[in-house]
This record gives sequence, structure tokens and C-alpha cells, in this order.
Amino acid sequence: MKTWLRWVFIVISVGGGFTGIAIISEAMFRQEASLATWMIYGIAMILYLFTVVSGLIFADNPRRTLPLTVALLVQIPWVSSPIIVYSFCAGFRIAAGLLDGKIVLNWRLGSYVEIFLFGSSHPWGAGINFFAVLALILLLRYSRTPNKSPEPTPVGAGSSASRTTL
Repeated sequence: MKTWLRWVFIVISVGGGFTGIAIISEAMFRQEASLATWMIYGIAMILYLFTVVSGLIFADNPRRTLPLTVALLVQIPWVSSPIIVYSFCAGFRIAAGLLDGKIVLNWRLGSYVEIFLFGSSHPWGAGINFFAVLALILLLRYSRTPNKSPEPTPVGAGSSASRTTL
């Protein structure tokens, strides 16, 4: 995998996850909340913590992609209904879908989470975070190919010209 692509994955997972942790932490201490709201905050915090940890694992060892794969998978869908609302992104989002019978497109720079269970008045809809899909495809495709650097030629190995590798 190319170094720049590894850095992109690390920035969106670690940076996006920490941004989400900051947002949820602020919301937790800003208002009085019911037990159900604290449970939703807890779910969101776990998702963001998992995203940060998955990025750190990937930064430590680029061959360990399973946690980062899961972190990207949970960012792909968004669902809206009176029963459940779920939308989660860490870092960046470009999404499209159907909401209340209309096509919706949106993007977001930063982290965003929306989770509601039972009793919400949200319309029916569903969509896909295409940025997360693209990131997942790139991760799965390029994590299988190592970053091939030219090997330095040993001195006196059949060539009269000297070579240096930068």
C-alpha cells in the first residue's frame, strides 16, 4: 500500500474518531439527559473509540486491516424510520439515498452520529455513505499489495556503475 494512502486511512480513522469523541463528550455534559439518552451517547462513544483504536492498530501494522474494515463498514449505511434512525461517520461523508420518497444528497466534513430508537418522528428512508464505500474498496484492494521499493544493488554485484537508492 502506498504511504500516502495509509496516512489518509490513519487521519480519517484516528482524527475522525477523536473529533467524534469530542462532539459526544460535549453533548454529554451540555444537558440533563435521560437514561435512554445516556445509552445512545454510550453507543456513539463506543463507535468512535473503536474507530480510533482501529486506526491506531492500522498505523502500528498496516497488515492488520480487519478492525479498520469493520470501522468503515459501520459508516456505510444510514437508515431513517419512526422505529430506528442510524447514521455514523468519522472524518468525511458523501451520502445519497431516499428520504420520504425524495432523493437526498449530502456531505459532511468532520464526524457525525445520529441514533434514535423508538418514538422518533423521523421519515422513512435509507442511503449509503459513498466515501466509506470508496475507502473500504481501496483498503481491501491495496492492503493486499505491499509498497514495493527498489532494492539497493549490493556493491560489486555485476555492474561497473555505482547506484544509490534514495
